Amino acid sequence: MNDFGDGTVSYNSALGIKNGKAQSSFQRKVFKDVGHIPLIKDDAVLTDVCKAIKGESIGGQAITRKALAELSPEGMSPYVKLHVMADKLFDVRILDRDSNLVASVIDDRRQGFDGENFIHMSTVEDGTRALIYMPNSGYKVVFSRGEAEGEPANMAVEVATLDREGFNTSMATYVGAQKGEDGEILTLDMLSGAVNEDNLGALVEGESTTPVVFHDKWEIEPEYELPGVGDSITIELSGEDVAAGNVTASDLSWSSSNPEIASVSETGDVTSNAPGEAVIFASALDKL
Repeated sequence: MNDFGDGTVSYNSALGIKNGKAQSSFQRKVFKDVGHIPLIKDDAVLTDVCKAIKGESIGGQAITRKALAELSPEGMSPYVKLHVMADKLFDVRILDRDSNLVASVIDDRRQGFDGENFIHMSTVEDGTRALIYMPNSGYKVVFSRGEAEGEPANMAVEVATLDREGFNTSMATYVGAQKGEDGEILTLDMLSGAVNEDNLGALVEGESTTPVVFHDKWEIEPEYELPGVGDSITIELSGEDVAAGNVTASDLSWSSSNPEIASVSETGDVTSNAPGEAVIFASALDKL
């Protein structure tokens, strides 16, 4: 799990769009210094998931059953996530197609973030880092500071498309180094259509960047049986990204829940070491 709740334990990434409270939608449980594979084996993870389903408190935040039920079939896929990082406090203005101000953070004061379609969360106390979740089309986002033109600025904005559960499917990073007219640092133009991996790198006028694509359309066979000790088998991969050549066994990180029973190589070759059962895990980036 990373610092902003988008890792393996993503109970609030899947809930925040419908949680209804902008300031608290994306509070997260932190499992510090625990990697992905140990994390998904941790009983504390399952405990928190169960609490979320029951509507019990998790880390001081109540996640209700209603929040789960109200997720649309598309989940968070119609949204983008903006991860904003700057050296000083900045202003944000979200404008619709008619240039009407829909939501803003000006002088660290929020307006228009309803906790449903528009969510803003400062991730550090001084407001220099923030997460914004918003619809992936029909809007322009302007980042600025003051009104002076030509002053140096130090800002980076990671724009990510999301799958239903809130995991990144692709991401592009834009950097603002100097303030323009009216203190503008960066403007993201999402007016023309839905942001996707094909146009994600061209949201800033006159600037292009190459997005990182997170390939997640793959899976492994759920169960294998090895007849005897010392026998080996190669786990087979399937799915769109496998067929397209985007994901191979060597691209994944492999591990076994019990290497004394069954060990696995870096390319998904499993060897039986003793009678018993073991669970084989494969992970790619932030998808499991």
